[in-house]
Amino acid sequence: MRLNYLELQNYRRFRSAELELPEGMVSIMGPNGVGKSSLMEAVAWCLYGNEAEIVRTGKESIKREGSAHTDPCLVKVEFDFEGTQYAVERSMKGKSLSMNASMHAAGKLMARGSDDVTDAVKKLFGMDHKSFFISVFARQKELNALTSYPKHQRKKLVLRMLEIENIEEAIKRVREDLRLLSEAIHNREEELEDDEGNPVIKVIKDDIKALEKEEKELAKSETRAMKELVNIEGLRKKLKDEMNKLEKAREKWQRCLREKESMKATLRAQKERVTELKRDLAKLEKLEDKVRSVAAKMKDYRNELDSVLDKRKAALKERDSLNSDIGTLKAAESQIRADVTEIEGNIKQIKGLGPESECPTCFRELGDTFEKLLESFEKQLKGKDRKLAENGKDEEKAKAKLDDLRARLKALDKRESILREKLRDWELDATKVERVAEVRKTLKETEAKLKRTVADSEEVDKTLASTDFDEKAFNKAKKGHDVVSEELRTAENTLQSIRSDGRVLEQRLKTGRVELERLEKLETQIADKKREVRLLIHLEKVMDDFKKHLISRIRPALAGISSELLASLTNRKYDEIELSEDYDISIRDGGSFYRIDRFSGGESDLANLCLRLAISEVIAEKHGSAGFGFIVLDEVFGSQDDNRKRLLLSTLNGLSNRFKQIFLITHVEDVKELMGNVMRVSEKADGTSTVEVL
Repeated sequence: MRLNYLELQNYRRFRSAELELPEGMVSIMGPNGVGKSSLMEAVAWCLYGNEAEIVRTGKESIKREGSAHTDPCLVKVEFDFEGTQYAVERSMKGKSLSMNASMHAAGKLMARGSDDVTDAVKKLFGMDHKSFFISVFARQKELNALTSYPKHQRKKLVLRMLEIENIEEAIKRVREDLRLLSEAIHNREEELEDDEGNPVIKVIKDDIKALEKEEKELAKSETRAMKELVNIEGLRKKLKDEMNKLEKAREKWQRCLREKESMKATLRAQKERVTELKRDLAKLEKLEDKVRSVAAKMKDYRNELDSVLDKRKAALKERDSLNSDIGTLKAAESQIRADVTEIEGNIKQIKGLGPESECPTCFRELGDTFEKLLESFEKQLKGKDRKLAENGKDEEKAKAKLDDLRARLKALDKRESILREKLRDWELDATKVERVAEVRKTLKETEAKLKRTVADSEEVDKTLASTDFDEKAFNKAKKGHDVVSEELRTAENTLQSIRSDGRVLEQRLKTGRVELERLEKLETQIADKKREVRLLIHLEKVMDDFKKHLISRIRPALAGISSELLASLTNRKYDEIELSEDYDISIRDGGSFYRIDRFSGGESDLANLCLRLAISEVIAEKHGSAGFGFIVLDEVFGSQDDNRKRLLLSTLNGLSNRFKQIFLITHVEDVKELMGNVMRVSEKADGTSTVEVL
């Protein structure tokens, strides 16, 4: 695996970053706390999502502090794996930080959605996030991540990373197939015996033999029933021909009876209709005379109605004028009363001031003008009272005229109603009279129909008298026909019952033969499956031996690679590592092996680092040159002296033929000159971080 491109948006301390990642030894340098580890953790988050080992405290810590909830938190990683270029993008958006993801392979969509992308990554690499961190990503203070696992989990994890667990899974499937096959054989063998332990095949053969004998007897009964049915059908046909002749005569006779009854009803209805039309015509002719006699009077009524309407219109106009005059008088009255109130207020004010007071308008002493002012106001007040009295009289006269006008309007309305009612009644009668011609025409047509119906009725009577039909002879023939028909139905039912029994018997024979064929095939299948069981037992043993063989080779291989690395890093002070079955580390010192917890922190870190590198190298070798081709080491120099730092860098350089990219995260500046590529992470004034490839 080779990382080609990394893009960040609002991820932890980074507002935005886009990096083309180089090959070889790459140092990610910068002060503590600026986000060096976040760059490589972003790769893990993009691949595996919000796992606890990745997000640390929670998904909220992933998104850059201070970014708006509308800003997305996004990481995009492009990488080559086993000859194919992949692109994975993962993002969180909104207040709830809902996650979305997509994965493309060679430009085509491979998976969409957070869980589907994570599953696709696990399937592609053959490892989950825990295996990824143990084999590829050695984080700060976690070099002992593998050895810190419980013993039973440690061995299982190593086998899963190296995909030996797949062999165990295959063995499980073989065992499951073997179990299912054995159960199937047992279940099918039970089908070959009945509840009493008798062989089912023999029982079925005996049943088939008995059914075949019964089938022959049933065929003889069917032949006898068919002969009897033919004889009855011949007699029934003869009686049927005779019945057909009688039914035709009976049908003609009944049709004439129905026509006679129908014509009686028609004659009765037509006579009633003629009587009704004559009565209506007499009434209309009488009404016609009445309409003609009052036609001149109706013209006078129309003229009088026009006169009433004109008078009413003039009265309404006069009423509107009087209402307007009364409104004007009421407004004038209101104004006079307002003037009176104002004058009375002035009088009260002057009296309250007295002769010695100042004038409220000119501010001079009132003196002699006091009495003159009072006299002037009193004179104005009398004039207003006089006008108020005159206005009241005018208003009373107008109201009297209005009352008289209303009486006249009421009389006009009453007369209008009377005239309209008389005219409406006359017009209604005139409309009815218009039907006189139509009624006369209808009466004439109905009388003609009545005459034709009488003639048709006489013809039907003649036909009925000439028809030759004997009701007793018909009933006797019908009874004989019905008896033979019943005998025929009995014979048909008997034959049908025999044939039905034959079909049931045939189906039972067919079912028995099919079941016999099935059981004989089942015997053959059981024999075949027993051969499959023997083959699966052999396959299980072969695969189990192969798994044990691989496991026996893995520990020595990992121990050998770890030992070479440790010897190189310690100038052969410690030249051998031993791994127990549970992958506990022991180091040889002075000819004896000691558990790792006996050694110093720096030496323990070196041993764990060597095992981590050995696992990564075995995984890379397993996938070939196109497989995993990078490792990440986070602050691995912290517990090492200068000499071991140089030795570690030299050893890592020696692994460059196996790992196309080795990322070293460190704040130690003195290794900068020994690195091929440097990525510098720094903090900006606003608290965000930036990164550049030097």
